[in-house]
Amino acid sequence: MKTAAYIVAFAAFSLMGCTAETGTEEVSDTSEEALTAGTGNFGYWVVTRRDYRKCVSPLCGGFFAKRLNLALTTCADGSKQAECYVSGVDLAPLGLSEREASDLLASVAEGKALVKARVRRTKFGATTIGSLAAVEGWLGATGSAPDGTFFRAARNGLVCKTAPCPTTTAFTLNTNDSHPVIDTILTSTTDPASAEALDRAARSLGTKQGILVAGGLMLPKCAVPSPSCGPKVIATEFYLPVVAREGKACGGRGMSSCGTDQFCYWKAGDICGAADAPGTCIYRPEMCIKIYKPVCGCNGKTYGNECMARAAGASVVSNGACP
Repeated sequence: MKTAAYIVAFAAFSLMGCTAETGTEEVSDTSEEALTAGTGNFGYWVVTRRDYRKCVSPLCGGFFAKRLNLALTTCADGSKQAECYVSGVDLAPLGLSEREASDLLASVAEGKALVKARVRRTKFGATTIGSLAAVEGWLGATGSAPDGTFFRAARNGLVCKTAPCPTTTAFTLNTNDSHPVIDTILTSTTDPASAEALDRAARSLGTKQGILVAGGLMLPKCAVPSPSCGPKVIATEFYLPVVAREGKACGGRGMSSCGTDQFCYWKAGDICGAADAPGTCIYRPEMCIKIYKPVCGCNGKTYGNECMARAAGASVVSNGACP
């Protein structure tokens, strides 16, 4: 199914009403299905779309949510619908900076991000309205329109003496289905992934959390067993976890990379991270004043001024043009 205008989340939800708020509660789902392949957060993954209706908030203007990979969604009032209205997505539980949360929410609204969330149910008189409290955030790596089934793919620790060896397991979200596969193909998306995104995905696949993938299973028939012939996941889009990085240390041995639109910034005295000196994750500026005051970047390139260097994701090693 085409889901270009959608985002992913996980929960149960609400329909509308109009009276004074009388109380909010968080709904916990401890069913086996809610475990979503062992990640430890309870609830349901859903796909949502923006609600463009005009009325008094929170009765509209939020999102319509549909349980991912399944035909019906359980709404906050207990009914089962093709999709249910939720008033919003709260990203505060993710611990992101204000800018990071704003960027993620914008991607959510554009259908380029996935969130996993618990449901909050609020009573407005006799009416129940649901909202989502995110416990995980995931950002699309390429911006391609996701198509097909949604999986969580992660290495399973299997060591084989013969080929093919299914070293990865693809868990179908919102079900108990799992599929051992020999590979996860991330190079078939409509918009190609960057080398950095592919590298991050490869590292994330080796963790218990893994990555999220939209796509399908390829089940070739192998006349002769070989390392390259076996079941595979072919991605139409893949998603990487969003974690708080703004202001955090980076660039040193064993430290994480910075978030999207951020770069690792070193002060002049840090000599571009020489001797494993850590930098700090900061956002690249979106606009720079065109004043010519050349600087030499840590990448050996000359920029018109320090702001332009930061916009290119480079710290400054010295004032003046590079030698």
